[in-house]
Parts: sequence; structure tokens; C-alpha cells
Amino acid sequence: MKKTIFILGLFTTITSNAQFNSVKKIVPTKNIEKTVDEKPKTVATNKTTTQAENPSSGYNGKAKVFVDKFWILVEDLKKSNAGNSEGKVPSYKIILDKAKVQLKYVKEKDPSYDVTAMEQVLKPYEEGLTTYFQEKKDAVQSQLNNNDKNGDGVAGLFMGSSTTEIVGTGDTEADVAKHKEQIKAYNEKVEKVIASSPSNIASIEYYIKNSVKSDKERIIKTELEINKAKGIGTLFNYRELIGIEAYWNAAKRILTNVPEAAEVQQLAAAALQRVGTEEQVRAKIEAKRLELIKNKKMPVAVKKDANIEQKFKTDFSKILANSPKYNDETIIKINIIDNDWTTVRNQYTGIIVGRAISAAIATKKADGRYFVYDFVNYLEEYNGSTYVNGKCDHGYKWPQEILLENIK
Repeated sequence: MKKTIFILGLFTTITSNAQFNSVKKIVPTKNIEKTVDEKPKTVATNKTTTQAENPSSGYNGKAKVFVDKFWILVEDLKKSNAGNSEGKVPSYKIILDKAKVQLKYVKEKDPSYDVTAMEQVLKPYEEGLTTYFQEKKDAVQSQLNNNDKNGDGVAGLFMGSSTTEIVGTGDTEADVAKHKEQIKAYNEKVEKVIASSPSNIASIEYYIKNSVKSDKERIIKTELEINKAKGIGTLFNYRELIGIEAYWNAAKRILTNVPEAAEVQQLAAAALQRVGTEEQVRAKIEAKRLELIKNKKMPVAVKKDANIEQKFKTDFSKILANSPKYNDETIIKINIIDNDWTTVRNQYTGIIVGRAISAAIATKKADGRYFVYDFVNYLEEYNGSTYVNGKCDHGYKWPQEILLENIK
């Protein structure tokens, strides 16, 4: 523990870490600094104000009583800090405030009196208090930031609405690219939080401990999904595993009272080691894709009917054209897979309300790949005398890639 002393009115503080936490120094750098471990050569810390140091010693004007009181308070200021203050800066604030009141009275009673020397002798004390209270304020704000789930502190890292998880929009490649930037930004926040030496984070440690079991299970399930390599969506699972590892790596480094964090991080890192790099995952996806499309066959047509096929083509072409994801597809073949129309009745009255028939539709994308929609319904309404308002409904099922030779 270090101590506070004064030398000829020049104020310097060396703090006690036990009471001030992050407060280091609260005075201007121009002041002379001595510690109690040093041996002053010619100056004593309890020296009183001399006539040379007090230019008002011969003053007998209207404000004399306030001037004299001011310099007595200055002596009290020095004495209050000449010994062991143990960082209790506010202990002399009352004396400083009283001295400032006397200075105010001097200005009011004798406006012509030069108070420059009086203001200068108080300046180091005022600057010291300003610095002290600012650092206290900063420490409080830092604590608030740590507890803000939407901030950049500890709570924001581990309890925020968006930490390291990947967000899906339906465009996997775009989602992956965005997630890479997200993880980069997250890791930068982690470094800043570590540099700030966060404290009072017991509630966050408790939160993390409650997430251990679920995230261990999530790691196992995510690795299994990656190994299935079922389409481009596998990259989403891969990035999810990346995010889990980044999250628990941060927890391991910051929440040192939670040893379980290291366990989860190591589990995620081992899973990533097993599944390989992103390039290796992409290669597995491609190999699986080729295997699947090699065996994929287009459902065989059970009948031919040019009129019905045209109905499908007209309406399904509109559906493709209005879809951002499939608007580059062109219909190349339609196989009717029902022998005839199926009558649709009202389930309560039995009255005929329409009819339906199904087909498989093959398409070609602009990039040269082929896809098949195995089951597309074409529905028509019944108006009492005829069928009208035909439209397709494919049940929002994903199309499957297929080789051209398997479209028959």
C-alpha cells in the first residue's frame, strides 16, 4: 500500500489498490512525486507556509479576515495529506471546499485584490479531485457496461441477443460470409474486454455454468449434421460450430472461475479438428451431392395429356419467375403421375368444390444444373358447371438435383 504526501504545497498521490481498484494517480504530471520509501534531500513534508509563499501576509484590506482564514485552511490541506491518506481523497475535500468559500468571500469583499496566488495554490488539489472522481465515474460506467446485454462488456459477449451464432436468411453463402465478419468483430471485443480487467461478473459466470450441458449436446449434434454433408446447408452447421468454439474460448479466457468453459471449448475444438477445414467440408458436400444425383430418378409418367401438361407449364413457370431463388430455372419436362383427375369435395357437405391432378416437373438452371420437383399438384375450382382458376401447388418442397440422363 502506497501513501499520499505533500511537499511545499505540491500535491501527489500514490494509491492503495485495496481501496481504489483502478485509480492510479489523481494529480497533474507537473507536480513533484515522492513516495514514503524515498528520502527527501532538503525539503520536509510538514513545512508551514512562509511569507514568501503567502503573498497576502502583509495585507490589511477589507477582506483580511477571509484571506487569513484561507491560508490557515491551506495549511490544513497540507497537513491532511502529509501523512498516510490511504487513498481517501474525499477526506480533504471538506477543507478544500471551505478554502474555496473563503476565496469567494475575498473576491466579494475586495474585488481589487489579486487572488492569483490563492487560486494557484488550490489548483493541484482541485485537479486531483477532478481526476479521482472521473476515474470513479469511469469505473462505475465500466461496471454498467459489463452488465449491459446489448453493450460491449462481458454481458454483451455472453448474454447478448447476438453473440457468435450464425443467422440464417436462406442464402447460405451470404450467411457464411457475414458470419465470418461477425466472429472477427466478436474476437476483437473479447480482446478489449480482457484489456479492461472486468470485475463483479458473478452473475455472468452463473449464466455460463447453466449453458454448459446444453452446449455440449449441441456440439455433438452439430458435428453429426456436418458429417451427413446434406447440401450447402451443411456450411451453416459448420459455421455454427465455429461460433460455439469462439464463444467458449472467450468464456475460458475471461470467466476464469468457470473451469467448465475450458471443457466445452476443447470439445468444440476437437469436433472442428475432426470435421476439417471449410474447404474439406465443401469437398464432402460436393462428393455427397454427386452420389445423390447419380441415383436420383425422375418419377415416371403414367399418362400423356398435352392439355394438362400445358396447364402445369403455364402456371408453374409463373411460380418460378416470381421466386428470387428459382427464377433462373426453365421447365424442360413434365410427367403426369396420376391416372386421372381427383374430385375434391367439401369435407362437411360433400359438395364438389374442385379437382386435382399431380405431376413431376424437371427444370434446368442457368448454371447448367438440372432439378426435379417430384410432386406438384394442379388444382381447379368448380363453379357449378365447369372447372376454372387452375393453379399449381408444389407444397413448398425443395427441388432435388438430378442428372440429365435420369430425366425421362
